[in-house]
Amino acid sequence: MHGDHTTLTRQRLLKVIEVRELTSSAYVLCLEGDEIAFRPGQCVILGLPGKQEMREYSIYNPVGEPWLEVLVKIVDGGSVSRQLQRCAKGDTVLMEGPVGFFTLREQDTAARRFVFIASGTGISPFHSMVGSYSALDYSVLHGV
Repeated sequence: MHGDHTTLTRQRLLKVIEVRELTSSAYVLCLEGDEIAFRPGQCVILGLPGKQEMREYSIYNPVGEPWLEVLVKIVDGGSVSRQLQRCAKGDTVLMEGPVGFFTLREQDTAARRFVFIASGTGISPFHSMVGSYSALDYSVLHGV
């Protein structure tokens, strides 16, 4: 795993495309984001406009999609995960980023074998990596 120095970008507003419920405790938040450049494995910091709390969420979709997706676990007592879950199509979400160093070096994606280990929504960065690098040789161990 490798990362280059990344600093926080300015905050921007993104419109909600949909909230896709997966289970009673997890959903995918899909946002308009075709202009957002990121490296698979990075995360974004999300919250609602006018609210102070924001949280980091790993990017779920592969590079090149005309949207930005994050996989969210509803946290007991958590406020941001529940606020984002209540969003409807057309609502606005505040975003900072993408940020983070949990990325692969381009030259390694076709030359090395990877074993990804995750639990729950920790699968998000690996989902983005697998969808972004077609020559990736990998195995996934995922526990829930």
